[in-house]
Amino acid sequence: MDIPTLTTPRLRLREPDEGDVVAIHDVHRHKAVADGVLTIPHPHTIDDARAWLTRFRATAAEGRRNFIWLICLADTGEVIGDCGLHIDLNHRRGVLGYLVRPDHWGKGIATEAIAAVVEFAFSRHDPPLIRIEADHYPENPASGRVLEKLGFVREGVLRSYIIKNGVPRDAVRWGLVRADWRTN
Repeated sequence: MDIPTLTTPRLRLREPDEGDVVAIHDVHRHKAVADGVLTIPHPHTIDDARAWLTRFRATAAEGRRNFIWLICLADTGEVIGDCGLHIDLNHRRGVLGYLVRPDHWGKGIATEAIAAVVEFAFSRHDPPLIRIEADHYPENPASGRVLEKLGFVREGVLRSYIIKNGVPRDAVRWGLVRADWRTN
């Protein structure tokens, strides 16, 4: 499966490769990042970054529609985050996930990156998706603001939906349907 490079005025979203393990670790190693993402442990090691990349490659090799992009600054190529879109073709929907290194929080990076992913999903993916959903922990309202800015609708709270570090956690569910999506 080819993962297209997505570009925005400030960002370049590209497929990760073996040479990105150190950069992936640099993004994932922050406790604040790991606390907000189900699949990232803390403390985070280089081996964890390597395993993350290996899991992505394995699902791609199995033919699953899992798009993973590194979020890079367009002018320097520095990796400052990542995002993914996991697609269920039977229902033409995708599940979105994203994270940005803490020193780039509050700069609109996640909003800009996710806008590019939504545009890809609704207008360039074949077949176009009809729904995208995303979850975040209630303790991370900034993630909800990113989704709200892009037109996602808060659909509810899934109580004790996720187990993170052995503790049941709630998840706030957001959804966006193609019929409601508007390009900027």
